[in-house]
Amino acid sequence: MVETGICWPRGPVDVSTMKDSHQKAAEYHDLAAHAHRAAAAHYEKGEHQTGHEQSRQALEHSRRAYEITQEAQDKFLPGPP
Repeated sequence: MVETGICWPRGPVDVSTMKDSHQKAAEYHDLAAHAHRAAAAHYEKGEHQTGHEQSRQALEHSRRAYEITQEAQDKFLPGPP
């Protein structure tokens, strides 16, 4: 059974799908934060190449979190009038 406790202007919303989208985005934000902390630790040790790779990975996770958030917004929130 689909939980549709919310009714947006686009119609009923599958709440579990919306929660899943938010959960996925949050997980990518957490991964990005972890990668940023790891990069900082590597830079402090003078391991610049490893730190750079961790920074790149953090950026990828942040971009994926943004994409998931945008997809959820497009799916669940009304567009421009």
